[in-house]
Amino acid sequence: MWRPDGWGWRARIGLLVPHADICEEAEFMAMAPPGVSIHTTRVPFRGMGQGGTMAPSIGANPLRGYLEPPLLDHAAELLAYAPVQCICLAFTNTSFLGTVEDDRRLIERLEQRTHQIPVIDTCLAVLAAVQVLGARRLALINPPWVDAAMTQGGAAYFGGAGLEIVFAQSAGLPNDPRDVHPGTLFEWTRAHVPASADVVFVGGNGFRAIGMIEALEEDLQRPVLTANQVLFWYALQRIGSSARVGVRPRLRRAAAHRRVAPVHTSPGHPSHIVSFREPTERERSHYSYLWTTGGKPPPCAWRDVAPGVRMRVKGNPAR
Repeated sequence: MWRPDGWGWRARIGLLVPHADICEEAEFMAMAPPGVSIHTTRVPFRGMGQGGTMAPSIGANPLRGYLEPPLLDHAAELLAYAPVQCICLAFTNTSFLGTVEDDRRLIERLEQRTHQIPVIDTCLAVLAAVQVLGARRLALINPPWVDAAMTQGGAAYFGGAGLEIVFAQSAGLPNDPRDVHPGTLFEWTRAHVPASADVVFVGGNGFRAIGMIEALEEDLQRPVLTANQVLFWYALQRIGSSARVGVRPRLRRAAAHRRVAPVHTSPGHPSHIVSFREPTERERSHYSYLWTTGGKPPPCAWRDVAPGVRMRVKGNPAR
C-alpha cells in the first residue's frame, strides 16, 4: 500500500515569509488538507532577530525595507522555479504603507519575476473574502508588536477600499510572538470587538490566531478572518482547487454558495483570473487542460468553459 509522502497532488502553495518567522508555515500546514503542500522562501526583515524575537514596536521603516528591491523580487523568482501554483506574500502590514492600488502595483512587479505564476497578498485576500461574506463594517485587530500608526494605516487602507472601519487597534497582548496563545487572543478580541462590526479581521501573518477562529465566531456570531486563514483560502481560489482549508469558519461556508470575483484585474493577464471551481471530468476531457505549468509555461490561452470556470488550454481544443 502506498503511504502519503507529502507531495502536493491537489495544490502546491508557495510562501514568502520574513526570515525569522515560523507562524505562517505552522498555520498553513495545520490548515492544509491531504494533497496540498506548502513551500517556503525566506526574505530578510530588519524587524526580527535571532530566535524569532520581534522589535518592541514595528513602524513603517523596516516594512518599507522589506518591500524594496531586490531581495523580495529575487526570493519570488527563486520560489517560482519550483512547481508551485500560487505564491503568497505573507505580510499583512506592508499593505498598510499605502493603498489597494499600491498593492496591485507590487503584485504586478513580483509577477514579472514569477513566470506567470500568480502572486497574492493578505489584504487583497481579505477584500475578496469580505465580498463573499457580504460584509461592510470591519473590526481590525493588529499584532501587539505593530505600532499605532501602522494600525491606523490599516484602517485607512480598508477604508479606502470602501469598508467602514468600526474598530482598529493593536491587541494588548505580549510583544513576543512565542508568548501569544489563541486562548488569550480569543479573550482579548471578544472583549474589544464592538457589536457594530459585521466581520472581524485579525491581521499579522506572524500572529498565532487560527486556533481560535471557530470559538470566536461562535461567541460573536459573525465571521472572523485571520491573516493566514484568508490568505490560504484565497490561494486555493486562485489555483482553482476545491480543497478546503482545514478550519470550519463562516468564510468557507459562504464561499461554497457564492462566486469569488478577482479583487484586481489586468486585461489579458492570465495570472489575474480567479477560477471559481475545478472543471468537471467532462470539461477536462473536452479541452486540453494544464494542471500545472512546471517552470515557464508553454504557449497557451485562457478560455471560459462553463459559468464560473476559466481553464488554461493549449493547442486548439475542440469547441
